[in-house]
Amino acid sequence: MKTASLTSNQEFKEIYRRADSKVTKYFVVYYRLGTGDRNRVGFTVSKKIGNAVVRNRARRRLKECFRMHEDILIGCYDLVIVARARSSEGDFHQMCRLLKKVLQEIQR
Repeated sequence: MKTASLTSNQEFKEIYRRADSKVTKYFVVYYRLGTGDRNRVGFTVSKKIGNAVVRNRARRRLKECFRMHEDILIGCYDLVIVARARSSEGDFHQMCRLLKKVLQEIQR
């Protein structure tokens, strides 16, 4: 299933306010059941992580992990994935395994 992107700041704030969360050492996933007909996801990386190059690297890595495992989510979910400091330099394969595990837990 194709996943749509969250675009507006208001959508992000709504998910932060009303969602459950799962925390790992690489990222935090805020999730809730969506209202549309497909999954929506947004990625955020704080300026505390580093300069633009470092933030974009972290975002790209998280997006790729999500792309590889997005088919796990059956139904309609709204997700916000927030990068933590280790996400730009940590082990990519471990990060992907953690995201897969989190998505499976959300699906249950």
